Amino acid sequence: MATSNINGASVQRFAIPLVAAVMASASMAHAAVYEWSGTCTLGCTGGASGVLTLTDGASPLAFNNSQFVSFQYHSSSGDFFLDNTSPYLAAQGGDWAGSGTFLEQNAFGPNTLPLWQFGSNMVAIPTLTLSPDAGAWQFLSGSYFWTCGNLSCTTWSDDVVRNVGVGSTFSLESTSPVPGPIVGAGLPGLVMAIAGFIGWRRSRRAGSAAKTDVTAASLGALGRPWA
Repeated sequence: MATSNINGASVQRFAIPLVAAVMASASMAHAAVYEWSGTCTLGCTGGASGVLTLTDGASPLAFNNSQFVSFQYHSSSGDFFLDNTSPYLAAQGGDWAGSGTFLEQNAFGPNTLPLWQFGSNMVAIPTLTLSPDAGAWQFLSGSYFWTCGNLSCTTWSDDVVRNVGVGSTFSLESTSPVPGPIVGAGLPGLVMAIAGFIGWRRSRRAGSAAKTDVTAASLGALGRPWA
């Protein structure tokens, strides 16, 4: 009986740290860090840059919400950061984002929340960028109720930071450990979210026709699912 207790205690002393080590290991994943760069054509000057962090195995043209970690954007307009903590996040590379990358902090939430959006594509979209060059991209931060000042949207309301450009390029920089994905994320949730996202976007677009003429049609070429 004493021997059994000693053995049990020994097993317990061994098992507890082992389980803790396994759990700690499972909670960590390796991240792929991609450097992004582009050239401004509207709303900013010179070049823009960013750092996209994804879970290991994902790439800018092949990831979804569960594989997105963060994106740091920088231009002459300032520094802007997005992580994966928003319950209304839409993050996609490829698939419904076409040949591009799409990030929006509050895509599934009410439009009274702040707008934080980045979209890029490998193709040229002259109606958006006012340039024939490939690699169209756009960054928005501010209010969902922003409006264009003219048909070409070369000016816009001051309730949003808007940067548009060309030459969107991602390059792999490094890999590093990061915390594992949030429990509950994954393909089933993503599928339901996309379905709701499409319907919500289409219904909301009807209330902003002036802006849609210039931006939504152009962003449709960026692979947005509601175009």
